[in-house]
Amino acid sequence: MESNNNLFKFGEILTEAMGIESLVLKEDEIVSFLKKYQYITPYDESIESNNNQFKFSEMFCEAMGVESLVLEGDDFLSFLKNNNYITPYDESKDRYVVTKIQDAQQQMSTKLCDFFGLPHDSVLTKIEITDNIMNYIKEHNLQHPDNNYEFIPDEKLKELFSLGEGVNLKHHTISKGINKHITLNHTSRVIEQVHEVVYNENRC
Repeated sequence: MESNNNLFKFGEILTEAMGIESLVLKEDEIVSFLKKYQYITPYDESIESNNNQFKFSEMFCEAMGVESLVLEGDDFLSFLKNNNYITPYDESKDRYVVTKIQDAQQQMSTKLCDFFGLPHDSVLTKIEITDNIMNYIKEHNLQHPDNNYEFIPDEKLKELFSLGEGVNLKHHTISKGINKHITLNHTSRVIEQVHEVVYNENRC
């Protein structure tokens, strides 16, 4: 079975950074998806930048092992393809239905609810949870002084993420840590379908 050239599968490096299990998108949806969820953002115009230039988020740069990365808008897909961050979706190997859960309401663990000071039946989206934790980090000045990609956890964050002494947080470890404290709230069903692969009953 040949791969569908209009569909691309995100590699584990990027899906892990986003905190999702898998993601398949149409080629013409990729850049708009990355913009929507601020995985790429307009480059700072105050630095004499071209309005068509975009920079990768710190989370993506950290996952890719680079300090920063700015590309022309039209170059993003080529960069992702050439470095195998996205690959053609192959139906013969990848048989699953892909949904994006970042907008879904998540039931939070008791420990996470207590961290936010919320009732134990509270639900938030993963994006809201991540934003609240990042706001907490900023409010408590936990940014590492020598590394923009690391955060020095206080006692509350150590307890929340079960961190040992001397272990710092990064964007992707925060995302992984959150995943241990949330479950999909099936009563809400607020899932945005990014792309669904439907198989014919007669297909092998």
